[in-house]
Amino acid sequence: MFKSKNVLFILFVLLIASAGAFFYMANRPPLIATPSLPIHLDGKQVQIVSVGNQSRIGNIRFVEVLINDNEIPLGVKIQQSNVKRGFLTNDVLVDSDEGHVFIPIAEAQIPRNTNPKKQLEEMYTGQVEESEVDTYAIHIVHNDNIREVVIKYRHFASELEKRIRFF
Repeated sequence: MFKSKNVLFILFVLLIASAGAFFYMANRPPLIATPSLPIHLDGKQVQIVSVGNQSRIGNIRFVEVLINDNEIPLGVKIQQSNVKRGFLTNDVLVDSDEGHVFIPIAEAQIPRNTNPKKQLEEMYTGQVEESEVDTYAIHIVHNDNIREVVIKYRHFASELEKRIRFF
């Protein structure tokens, strides 16, 4: 009888911990996304959305990026750079000689603790150098105006979604 009470107690504690973790993640999603102003090049719109992971544990893996009414954009990749180089704003999604790397969405991961605001604070306080701070952005190219970006991603076993609307 004593063993079954211990097992039930442990299961109850695990259930409470799981529910707490679920509510924490639901109320504090790990993805931080900040759009830039759109750029129009040769009849195409280029939209850069700076992204970061504010979670202390676990990477973010992207599932897909859609635009407007769940359309697939003409081109979309994750751009990896650093603060010193900044992001490229062109309509060609290929690696550059300056060190900008374009990663297909299905292969891209955003590491933990890449909150852009905290990274800038660490850089300004001298804790890290500009060239040591990796930055990430979703680089989208499309023929029409982009009114909305839908980012579907995974963090642990949860699939989450972030919507960004433009006016």
